[in-house]
Amino acid sequence: MTDLFATLHDRVDSAPAGVPPTFDLVTVRSRARRRRVTLHAARSAVGVGAAGAVALGGLQLAGRDSSGLPPARADAPTGTCGSDAAALAGVGADHHLALGARSGDGLATGSPDAAEDGVPLTRAVGESVELWLDTSGTATSTGPVASDGVPTVVRVLLVRDGRVVGTSRHTAARSTVAPYGALTSAPFDVPLRTCDQPGRAGGDLLPPGDYAVYVAADDGPLTAPVESAAGPWTVRVADRTPVAGVPAGFPDDVPLVPGRLVDGRLLDDGTWYVEVAVAADDRLEAAAALLGAPDTGEPTALGDDNRYVQTGDRWVLLVRSEVRGEDTVLYLVNPPH
Repeated sequence: MTDLFATLHDRVDSAPAGVPPTFDLVTVRSRARRRRVTLHAARSAVGVGAAGAVALGGLQLAGRDSSGLPPARADAPTGTCGSDAAALAGVGADHHLALGARSGDGLATGSPDAAEDGVPLTRAVGESVELWLDTSGTATSTGPVASDGVPTVVRVLLVRDGRVVGTSRHTAARSTVAPYGALTSAPFDVPLRTCDQPGRAGGDLLPPGDYAVYVAADDGPLTAPVESAAGPWTVRVADRTPVAGVPAGFPDDVPLVPGRLVDGRLLDDGTWYVEVAVAADDRLEAAAALLGAPDTGEPTALGDDNRYVQTGDRWVLLVRSEVRGEDTVLYLVNPPH
């Protein structure tokens, strides 16, 4: 039994009957973060071992199944769907643009240099990934730039197997209160989907694997060529295989985030304790979204590592954690009330 499990179990046992337990979030976060140290060291070692996996034109992923991705198009303008990613090396470089995202250590900006070591900017299991811009450098963009120096519109390119497979356009507004430190734009959600496919507007979910990401200050149509771009960074799309082996009796109305079941048990007071291994930095947010939690910062948000969600007549506590070198999501599912 882990220290974190004991902490959560104690909070459940001490709660009055019929009342959602009150958790000492300082203690819970401390336990959760303590379990991150081993994982960070292991991930760094894997990143160094994967050096050279990223080429300038994109990722060379031998043996990866790329079925469902848009086909390469020799006539596609640079930066558009199906275009050769190597052509991005011939456009201007937006050195003042940098992408940030949630990483295994929290929230931070990233450098394209990290991609050369195979270290992803972020790993995602949800259908989109939250990114933001750091424009602290000298603005050299030819795209539309607001008076405060932050591009008002950016185009994000997703690259795999040397071709652009996903494109999207986003507003990169300056945040009035920088939520992640000294950053210069509000977060925006990039869909982890392909470009539009014949007969399937909106494309398909990207298959698991690593994707090179470029960003361009550009408000033109997605069918027009880009004139400058920054990158690449790496975004890793996690496997989305549903959890198998959930104990009999676990409530059907509590969907679990895709991953591998680490632990599942019914506690004496009728509370379910479940832990799912998910190799993704957005695992807590993805788990909450599956439960229907609004992404509004309302009372369901209890901090970076915890969410307390009401779904139907149940309360569910979610905790972002790690155990034995694996990223996990902990679920405490209270009995119906």
